[in-house]
Amino acid sequence: VRVDDGILHVSGRRKKKAGKDEGERDEEEKEEDKKVVRVLRQERKRRARFVRKFHLPEDADEEAMEASYRHGVLTVTVKKEAKEEEPPKTKVITIPVS
Repeated sequence: VRVDDGILHVSGRRKKKAGKDEGERDEEEKEEDKKVVRVLRQERKRRARFVRKFHLPEDADEEAMEASYRHGVLTVTVKKEAKEEEPPKTKVITIPVS
């Protein structure tokens, strides 16, 4: 797994098991305003090598990415960059009294 210019590259090799066809499973999770969206894709391929490319959003924090591989599933976690929030602007309106 590597990142170049905002593109996540995932590549590897599959080991063949006797009599079984290995499957591929992609899972993506997005969190926007406390709303979580999960995408799961599973497909079967016969090739021993694979390459996938994913475009990362502009606010992805490439330095804080994590990856793990467990029970045949690769999980890549991409966090958003912390935004510097501006304090709310306060406007005072003068009301003339007559």
